[in-house]
Amino acid sequence: MTAIRLLGEVAVAGTPPQRSAVLRSLLAQLALEPGRPVATTTLIDELYDAALPKNPAAALQIQITRLRKWVAPATVASTRGGYVLEVGRGDVDLARFLDAPPDDAAGALAVYGGEPFPGCRVGPRLDAERRRVRRRHHEVVEAHARALLAAGTPREVVALTADVLDGDPDHEGLVAVAALALHAEGRTGEALRLLATTRRRLRAEHGVDPGTVLRDAERTVLDTDQRRRRDVVGRAAPLATIREALADPRAGRIVIVAGEAGIGKSTLVRAAAEEAARRGAAVGHGVWEHDQAPFAAWVQALHAVGVAPPALRDPAPGRTLRRRLAAAAADRMVLVVLDDAHRADQASLHVLRGLGGAGLPPGVVVLVAAREPDATAHPAWGDAAADLTLLDGVLRLPLAELDEAGTRAMVDDAMDEAGERLVAALWTRTGGHPLHLSALLAELRDLPDDESREAATRRVPARLRPLLDHQLGGLPEDCRTALEAMAVLGPSPLAELADAVGADERALARDLRPAVGMTLVEPTADGFAFRHDLTAAAVLDTVPAVVRAQLHRARLAGLGDDADPFTVLRHTVGAAALLPAEQVADAHLPAAHAAYQDGALAAALQLLDTAADATSRPVHARTLRGLVLEGLGRVDEAADLFDAVVADPTADVVDAVTAALGDDAQGPSIAGRPRRLERLRRVHTLPLTDVQRARVLRGLVVEEQQLDLEGTAALLEELLALGEGATEPVLAAEVAVTESYLQLGVSVPSAQRVATARRAARLAREADVTALRFEADELLVAALVGSGDVDEALDLHAALIPEAERRHRPRTMWAVRLVEASALLAAGKIEESDQAAQEAFQRGLELGIADALGAFGAHLVIRHLLTGSLPELGGLPARTATDYPNVPAWAACAAVDAVQGGDPPTAAAHLTEFHRRREGRESGLFDRVGLCLAACAAFALDDRPTADLVLQALPDDPGATVVVGIGAAFLGPVDLYRGLALAARGDLAAAHRHFLAALGTATALGWTPWGDAAGELAAVTAPGRPSDTPGPSLPLGLRRAL
Repeated sequence: MTAIRLLGEVAVAGTPPQRSAVLRSLLAQLALEPGRPVATTTLIDELYDAALPKNPAAALQIQITRLRKWVAPATVASTRGGYVLEVGRGDVDLARFLDAPPDDAAGALAVYGGEPFPGCRVGPRLDAERRRVRRRHHEVVEAHARALLAAGTPREVVALTADVLDGDPDHEGLVAVAALALHAEGRTGEALRLLATTRRRLRAEHGVDPGTVLRDAERTVLDTDQRRRRDVVGRAAPLATIREALADPRAGRIVIVAGEAGIGKSTLVRAAAEEAARRGAAVGHGVWEHDQAPFAAWVQALHAVGVAPPALRDPAPGRTLRRRLAAAAADRMVLVVLDDAHRADQASLHVLRGLGGAGLPPGVVVLVAAREPDATAHPAWGDAAADLTLLDGVLRLPLAELDEAGTRAMVDDAMDEAGERLVAALWTRTGGHPLHLSALLAELRDLPDDESREAATRRVPARLRPLLDHQLGGLPEDCRTALEAMAVLGPSPLAELADAVGADERALARDLRPAVGMTLVEPTADGFAFRHDLTAAAVLDTVPAVVRAQLHRARLAGLGDDADPFTVLRHTVGAAALLPAEQVADAHLPAAHAAYQDGALAAALQLLDTAADATSRPVHARTLRGLVLEGLGRVDEAADLFDAVVADPTADVVDAVTAALGDDAQGPSIAGRPRRLERLRRVHTLPLTDVQRARVLRGLVVEEQQLDLEGTAALLEELLALGEGATEPVLAAEVAVTESYLQLGVSVPSAQRVATARRAARLAREADVTALRFEADELLVAALVGSGDVDEALDLHAALIPEAERRHRPRTMWAVRLVEASALLAAGKIEESDQAAQEAFQRGLELGIADALGAFGAHLVIRHLLTGSLPELGGLPARTATDYPNVPAWAACAAVDAVQGGDPPTAAAHLTEFHRRREGRESGLFDRVGLCLAACAAFALDDRPTADLVLQALPDDPGATVVVGIGAAFLGPVDLYRGLALAARGDLAAAHRHFLAALGTATALGWTPWGDAAGELAAVTAPGRPSDTPGPSLPLGLRRAL
């Protein structure tokens, strides 16, 4: 037995390491699927790529000879057109890893020696396998980690998941189990930080919220019985610092907890005291109140721990207290808590200074809480705190707001269930300030649903208002005036704020200093901002309506022509009481257009409704409404508006062109769109800019091609002439995307199609036109699949999914689902592909996609072509060929249907119709697909003229595949259909070579059904077999007429 390793190293057990990367790569290629042949062409492509030796076949044979020596006694056998490594799957560690039963994660990990194929030349085939192995490894690690966690060994889980998460920190299942393990280890803070970091990264980098597994893990961490007391939510780190100070064997500490009102100082020191008491410490607590006797807090706290306070006249009270505390700490730890130290009297602070200077004995902590800053000045505490901070035995713990995870924990404590949106609203509104958060939660707790709770977050809680009024009331009048302007106008650079209030910038900044000192506002890069939304809301409530309107009008007057439309709208609406109604209505139109461009269609429609009755630009408003309605799938309503705009003599050229083109987010329809075509013809005669003309011509070319009209060539010539040498980005992109679209289904080499699509995608990005960019990317996905670059295509496809949803691009939202269904079908996952195709169909109908039904029909056809069961569709291809008389491909499909049904005469009639339809339309819709289907029928019917046409029109394109449209189905390798055509001509040797090439392409892509079909056809065309041997058992249901 020869044991082969592909994980962690590429090696043969018991033999010296090989230095040759080519030889290691060859072993990896053959050992991927031990016992199965790998085509010579595949091996050459994978091993050498562009760096081909002069004689690739000879070079490969030399490497095979070396490999045979290396793997002996195992053998490397030659097959027709390839080689096979004759070892069992159990002899290859990678195969054993992948074949491990789902319930034996530990066994699988025992086999896994590291990353697959190190030191190899990684081409598409090894790269695809490496991705699959990584996914499987992550699944196995997660499964084993959960088993270990269930067995009560969380420390092993933390170690197991750490390395994997370093390489893939966004794997939600692994993050979840790692967080649960950290929590079980008592490292709850680390667990919550890991979960919060992952949540933020998923939102920032991928635009998605955490999935169920991550949310469930976070809820478990927060709700378990082992969770710390809820009154220290988000304060694990300072609590741990206090705990460590108590346990320090070298010296004690004075720990000063400082922060603004309501930040959680008292809560923290109370929790620390309770924890210390549970651990057996002596705990005393004292509070400085207003107008109490000097030294009262010290007396209260020290008596509780059995320590006599020093006398008021003691010349060295700190040293005296140190000795007494040391004696008390001889038996157990001592924690002295002193709260509200900002109110402390001079005598008490003198003792605190002296104790700090003397240094505390081990096992003693004096925990001091003080409000910093405060609306009232406390100079005595300020001086004492400054002195204490300089001492070695004093530790200062400034408390800030809770982080996002702490905010969520506090919300979950207060409410049984809170949705993500409510938690996000609370986080945004409070910034994690515990007092603000608790005040809001108290008002939300009894409300019936999240919608009413979200609305309540926009109000200032009654419980919080006295504190805010106290803080604001202590500010100078000029400072309050500046804060009012900030609250009304929102975040603004200092220069703009000063312009709105008619003040000097430096004077305004000076006026705001008291608010900065109170931490009500904070400096930003270009001005100032409120630290908490609720503070801004409290200020806003005090500003009279007329003053708000005046401030908005002043700010509006200072905005430039290039101002953000929503900024203009906000200040226009704010000043509405002082402005004409038309001006207010007109300000809604640019904002509606911006919302439409960003995919916020419902918001755009609402803005247009608001402006409808008073706007001075009704034609422009109708144009925008048409764009939004078409984007929402309300195509007929939109078309009525667009027709009216184009027919309106008062419409300007920009609105007329926009209405003629429409939103086009649903994309072209095979059946054509006559109303759009008529609009485009009308505006084509207007005086247009080059960019407008290019957009109109592109629309005309697409619509006339769909309707098979004769003017397409002239329009295309005009468009290409317009784009020749174009430097204007939008013009260049319009022309390039048109060229890419026109190559979608025609028979040009795949490399040319990819180059055209890449150029179009690049120019569309440079033009920064959303609709062009999405269309160009859709075309690039299809072109990449057609060239065999499926991994890159699927990566781009994955990136398109969230962006299309965010921008609400219906055609792309539908197209990405088509590609998913097609990929599943090509991989042989029939049931999953059927479900995905059904979902794509339903989604297409919801989005108003005219071709949703046609694309679903294409999926059904290819699915039944693969399984040889087209007749089960009950004549669907023939009926569709009648419905689409301008599409030759459907006639070819009907011919294949008849072949599979055993009706050669009908098949031949459909092929004749295919030729008739295609004559003069060689660049028509789905030409490549039609040629491939015609090749199938020609093979079955021994139709040499059709075979000749296929070979002439379908370029020899090794490694290329056939894609229906923008991804409705993947039709397998091009070599498969050229092979069928060659076989129909009687050239079985050439056909055999093409079938072997198709087998290699399909195998490399993981397209098992197409690989099986190519392999079977290679077998029946192998040298020595009579040409009339094939019968009903042929793949793709291809019966031959004998």
